[in-house]
Amino acid sequence: ESQRRAAETQGKDRLFSPMHISEVLKLPDRQTEWIVDRLIPNGSISVLSGYPASFKTWIIIHMAKCISSGEPLFGHFKTTKSNVLMIDEENQVHLLKPRLALMGATDQSNIHIATMGKFKLDNPLDMKQLREFCLKHEVKFISFDSLVRVHSKDENDARQIAQVFESLKDLQKDGITTLLTHHHR
Repeated sequence: ESQRRAAETQGKDRLFSPMHISEVLKLPDRQTEWIVDRLIPNGSISVLSGYPASFKTWIIIHMAKCISSGEPLFGHFKTTKSNVLMIDEENQVHLLKPRLALMGATDQSNIHIATMGKFKLDNPLDMKQLREFCLKHEVKFISFDSLVRVHSKDENDARQIAQVFESLKDLQKDGITTLLTHHHR
């Protein structure tokens, strides 16, 4: 285990070093930390999926407002106050503005918004700029609306979609939680 961690922190090739179950069982218990209590763990990759026009964007806006202020989500689920980035490739900013106001977001909210910028998770330059922005602005929660719009892969090919999700792992290592919306067919 210590060899594996040392290799990772030094940027060397990772070592294949499975742990025996006896080692796993000796590890100290670790409490799950939540960005949204019992719903979204810190540093996770989550998906909010629903039919078109089923209020996914409204939920994302409410979630962003609650996380940015530390208010309970839906008045019930505790949140960890964090800076938020919303990447919306479906709605222009002039459509989001009234929704944000209706949900109670103010200019004091710690929310950053990027819309219609042709952002792609599978574009290394986009991911480099995203990671730099998040580190600079201490963003700990990113929403992507919607999955189909933030990649250029074939959604019917599991290997290609796995590559899209692989790009989110560097954000996970930085402790950044990501939530993607997805449309049911």
